Amino acid sequence: MTSIRWTRTSFAWRAELQGPVLVGVGYYLGAELAFAVGTLSDKIFAPFWPPNIVLLCALIIAPYRRWWVYIAAVFLPHTVAELGVGMGWWQLLVAFATTCMFSVLGAFGFRYFVVERPWLGSFNKAVFYVLITAIAAPALVALGGAFVRVVGGGAIADYWLYWEQWYLANALASLTMGAALLCWIDRGCNLSAFSSFAQRSEGLLLAAGLTIACIVALKAGTWTTQNFLPSLLYLPLPLAVWAAVRFRTLGASAAILLVTVISVSLTLSGATVFSRSSAEENVLALQIFLMAFSIPTLLLAASVDGMRVAEKTTAALARFVLGAHDEERRRVAKSLHEHIAQNLVSASWAAERLESDADRAAARQLKDTLQQAIRDLRELSYALHPPLLEEGGLPSALRALAEDYLQRSGIDVALEISETFGRLSSEIELITFRLVEDALTSLIGDSDGGGARVRLRREASPPKVVITVGLDNAAGTALRGPSSYAVASGDRILFRSGLSVARMRERLHRIGGSLETAAGDHGTVVKILIPVTDEF
Repeated sequence: MTSIRWTRTSFAWRAELQGPVLVGVGYYLGAELAFAVGTLSDKIFAPFWPPNIVLLCALIIAPYRRWWVYIAAVFLPHTVAELGVGMGWWQLLVAFATTCMFSVLGAFGFRYFVVERPWLGSFNKAVFYVLITAIAAPALVALGGAFVRVVGGGAIADYWLYWEQWYLANALASLTMGAALLCWIDRGCNLSAFSSFAQRSEGLLLAAGLTIACIVALKAGTWTTQNFLPSLLYLPLPLAVWAAVRFRTLGASAAILLVTVISVSLTLSGATVFSRSSAEENVLALQIFLMAFSIPTLLLAASVDGMRVAEKTTAALARFVLGAHDEERRRVAKSLHEHIAQNLVSASWAAERLESDADRAAARQLKDTLQQAIRDLRELSYALHPPLLEEGGLPSALRALAEDYLQRSGIDVALEISETFGRLSSEIELITFRLVEDALTSLIGDSDGGGARVRLRREASPPKVVITVGLDNAAGTALRGPSSYAVASGDRILFRSGLSVARMRERLHRIGGSLETAAGDHGTVVKILIPVTDEF
């Protein structure tokens, strides 16, 4: 037992230490990345500083009680990285203190306003992220961060220049690497947006296009006139918008990070459009440009993410509402059929017994009234939920529906269902029945006294049910196959506007189906595709 407890404790410690160790490694690699991209003349200050962002993202996702563990875990990597570029101990300690302060303030402020994941899943969340981690927290902590240069021998008169450099380096990292890390963490390394070959190819082409666009935009000053430079700087923007719309925050943050790394590296290593003055001023201009480029791109991507989530939520809500509506109709229909109708039948039998009394005329009238009420209740019960759908299956329910439409509208509905159609899940059969019912209701308004035809078939690859509802506009005119109809060009209204059409579209939207309308010389056709998946 002691051995088992020791083993469990060992595994628990490993799990507890795994996160801080990974953060420490990421912190060190982030510093080396910053140094590899480029530093200014003192070889210490980097215009793009990812290590702070590694700690910031760790604190955003970690419980408050474990923050001290992550802060302690990055001290050694911080020391090794800074000593490697010649930073003194006092500078190192001041830099570490400001790093911790920035990460704690940014993580606490962001988590206070954004309490649930996905962290950048909407426009409002992205705005809070920008305001807190790219504006407020770095601006405040930079008041102390500027002393890193002062302690290292920098002139106190240049304090506000140092403040500016420290602020922009961390703000830019928040907008680039911070956004990318949070998006990656939110999706749990899930690259479903790049699941198909076409999507992966599109992503690679987008990355290549962004790289070329950045090089051309930044190197344009060496081969074109000054007048064209402002226009050429916009070259990466359309591709960044493409990434935001197609791949949302994950794609947009990756595009922003790619543009930032290429731009900073080129500016610090050679002549670009930003190489017009001293290294500090060149980098300052580039940082301002990249922040102006990053913020709207990130907000656009977050808005697209929010819209996609809203669409899914709306579809799920519609599915719940329609499902609850169908269930309520079934319950009411069952109550009408099994209770109220039975009571009326008993009353009708009682009226028959009264016929032997003196007032036979009144008894006959009562009987006729009760029988009419029974017929009306049965029709209402069937309209709410056809009992044949559960007892005899979809073909029987549709045949009863065709007979009902003939009696109510005078339209003869020919039903064609293959013998091998088979049974479907109860939900799919109910959806199919309601769609056929709504399609016939919508097409009745276009009828000129002809007939209608309903065809049902199943396809195996991919599994789906295909419904074709056709209406002849002239009596005796045969309906052609659905493939022979051309899409209407707007010269004729196929559907009457109404609730039934809206219901059809909503039902299909929530299950991933589709609705097509077509018209030809011989009539109107509605084609409905219903996917048959394991979910149904």
